[in-house]
Amino acid sequence: MIGTTIGGRYCITTRLGQGGFGTTYLAKDTQLPGSPVCVVKHFTPLTTKPEQLEKAQELFEREAGILQKLNHPQIPKLLAFFTENQQFFIVQEFIKGHDLTKELPPTSTNTNISEPFVIKLLKDILEVLEYIHGEGVIHRDLKPSNIMRQEIDNKIVIIDFGIVKPVKRINNQEDDTQIIGNELINQENGNYNPTRIGTKGYAPREQGEGKPEFNSDIFSLGMIVIQALTGIEAKDINNDNNNQEISWRYYSRIKVSDQLADILDKIDISGN
Repeated sequence: MIGTTIGGRYCITTRLGQGGFGTTYLAKDTQLPGSPVCVVKHFTPLTTKPEQLEKAQELFEREAGILQKLNHPQIPKLLAFFTENQQFFIVQEFIKGHDLTKELPPTSTNTNISEPFVIKLLKDILEVLEYIHGEGVIHRDLKPSNIMRQEIDNKIVIIDFGIVKPVKRINNQEDDTQIIGNELINQENGNYNPTRIGTKGYAPREQGEGKPEFNSDIFSLGMIVIQALTGIEAKDINNDNNNQEISWRYYSRIKVSDQLADILDKIDISGN
C-alpha cells in the first residue's frame, strides 16, 4: 500500500498499525494546498469466515457512520469513506500529538503523576465521553493508546471508533459479540486475543458477555486512572478474591484524598 494513491487523492506514506478490522496508514491529501496529512484505515479483517466477514464489514461501515455523526473538536473528523476495487477505506483527520502511553506508567517514565494530574485527566476524558454517550454511542475500547494529547492545545482527543456500539438497536440488530466475539478482537502490539471485544483489563465483564452499557466506558476510564496511580497496566492488576474488586489502594504509588478514592470505589470494578 505504501506509495499507492487511493480515492484519486490520498497518497499512502506510512503504515501505523493493524487492529482486528483494519490496517491504519498515514497519507497525504494531494488535492489540498500543502498536501496535509490524514489517517487512512483500510478494511483488512483478521477473519475469512463469511458470516464473521460480513459482520466485520458492518462494523467498519458503522465506524464511518458514527464518525460522521459525531461533531466534536476532541474527536477526529471523518474526511471520506469510499469503496475502491471492492476494498473499503475510511479517511479521517490526523491528530498531531501523542497518546497516553507516553504519559502513564509503566510505558512512560513520567514522574509528575500526582492527584491534581489524575483528577484533571479524569475530568478531561469525562467531558468528551459525556458527549459521546449523549449521542447514544458506547466506545467499548477506551485505553491509553486510544486517547491522544493534542499538540496544538494539549487537549484530550478520543480516537479509534472501530468497535463502537450504538445503544439503540436498529432492525433487531444482533450484538456483535454473539457473532464475532471469538474471532475479531482488538489486536495490541501484535498479540491477537481470541476471547473478547475490547482490550483485556480495560473491558468490563458485561462487555465480554455481549451486554455493553454506558458504564462499560466508565469502567475503562476508571482502569486508566488506576493505572496512573499504580503504574501497573490494567491487565496486570489483580482482583481481590474476596469481593472481586480491584485492590488499587494497595498498589497506589501516591496518597490520594478520600474524595478521589470514593469516586474510584464507586466505579463498578468487578472482575473482568
